Amino acid sequence: MDFFLLVTDLFLLLFWVRLWSAPEGEFHFNPFLSAPTRLTDRVLGFLHPVLPLPERLLALLVLAFVLAFRAVSADRLAGAPPWSVTIGTFYIFTPRATGLQGALLFSLFDFLLFLARFWSLCLLVQLITPVPRHDRASEAFAVAARPLSSMPLWLRLAVFAAAQMGLMYAVTGAGAVARPAGAGASVPALPGPGAPWQVDAIYHAWLAVLSAADGLLAAQRCLLALILGSLASLLLQSATLNAVCNEGIAVLLGRFGRRLPVGIFDFTPVVYYLAVSIAYTCVTMGVLSLMSFFR
Repeated sequence: MDFFLLVTDLFLLLFWVRLWSAPEGEFHFNPFLSAPTRLTDRVLGFLHPVLPLPERLLALLVLAFVLAFRAVSADRLAGAPPWSVTIGTFYIFTPRATGLQGALLFSLFDFLLFLARFWSLCLLVQLITPVPRHDRASEAFAVAARPLSSMPLWLRLAVFAAAQMGLMYAVTGAGAVARPAGAGASVPALPGPGAPWQVDAIYHAWLAVLSAADGLLAAQRCLLALILGSLASLLLQSATLNAVCNEGIAVLLGRFGRRLPVGIFDFTPVVYYLAVSIAYTCVTMGVLSLMSFFR
């Protein structure tokens, strides 16, 4: 189920980006951009004779169809609840509504949380890359992070914070905490419906911080996937896969790319992975401590 959700989230991301771009006025020499654009062009071109609608509206319909399709598939194949969403590895939410209604809602939440974590990763990469890069991997990453990447920094931070808070209110309103993931009774309970609005807002703000910190987990997983892909490219003798993985690793590492070589090996990705893991643990433990203190 996790692999199915990831694949569909990546597919949805292509059409989400299409809502914020104008491919009819863009031509990419960058192969990292031209291949996804050709894929979405073929899908939209296939649909246009049947549904003669503007391109962005067609892309929105594709998004809605894929979200509904995977909700129906999960509801029929995986049982109830078909899946859950996790915030900060500690809070697991399952839909309050049963059946297809809950599946449809959480299909949407899963993609929105995927998008929020991708935006967190975008901000992290920008933070550790003070001088903007103009290589093809960085350009593709910036296009994938639209519309956030096209905004001024102050607006980017404001939109990101507002999106995280709004998403937390939506998830807690439509989902129930199923069980703590790994921390047991030490995980503070969320305030109930009758809690004062100030307390409710504070707890949602802390949940938003945990959700933003999940971008660090996304960085870890992306780095691990790219490292494994790089090793696979050596076994398969694939120059294309090797180039994609190496350039992707360079984007994630930012200014720290290839700064700590030891002999013929580069241990920078390992150091980066450990540093991100420590940072994530510090942030989550700090937020949980604050939540427990004000409980």
